[in-house]
Amino acid sequence: MPCLKVTVTGESAVFHYPERGALAFSVRANGPRKEEIAKEVTSISNEVQQFFKLLCPQTKEENAAAEHPVTTFSSTNIKTWSQPNDSDGNPAANPHHASISFKSAFRDFSKMSEVIGKLLNYPNIEVDSINWRLTDETGSELASQARKMALRDAIKKAEDYAEVLQRKVTAVEVTDYSQGGYRNVAMASAPKYKKARRSFASDDDEVDALDLTPQEIEVTGSVNVIFETVSDT
Repeated sequence: MPCLKVTVTGESAVFHYPERGALAFSVRANGPRKEEIAKEVTSISNEVQQFFKLLCPQTKEENAAAEHPVTTFSSTNIKTWSQPNDSDGNPAANPHHASISFKSAFRDFSKMSEVIGKLLNYPNIEVDSINWRLTDETGSELASQARKMALRDAIKKAEDYAEVLQRKVTAVEVTDYSQGGYRNVAMASAPKYKKARRSFASDDDEVDALDLTPQEIEVTGSVNVIFETVSDT
């Protein structure tokens, strides 16, 4: 009986609750005087940094102590630029711009919601993105599970075909299409609202924490497997 090839795709999905909330935000300003807006952005950024030092004393260490709500925190240098004309080609009223970008990772999602609420009370701060993540250890472990499940799925499919054909099959080639295991889950849009500016150190009850509902992270596996029929002897 001639050899028969069976090619199937095995797929899998494993879901896990996020372990980190990744927050990216920027301090931005524009105005008629370059020195003034640079000073304003620097002043607010210094206040932000002092606030985050209380949440994450070791700002550059992923293994910050478990009692700290923030695991990492970093910022860029100040960026300044000028745009003398507006979109219509007319002289811009506020041609000078300045910004500093920040990134942070939270393990405490309730604290993250509270912090975002404080950030959005500043007219010069914009939340750029919010992503839900896994730790590297968990991501690697779940990716391994997903790969194994995908291969078992492919084997089951091949055995189903072999049963109908009344043949036996064995795998001869496996191609992994998992593409890194999982992707971070982003919120559809970053929250935006502004109120009167307050100090970060303030515990004012009027500063509302946002209701951020973490979405489960899907870790997927995908393999293409080629099977060949084998004789009973």
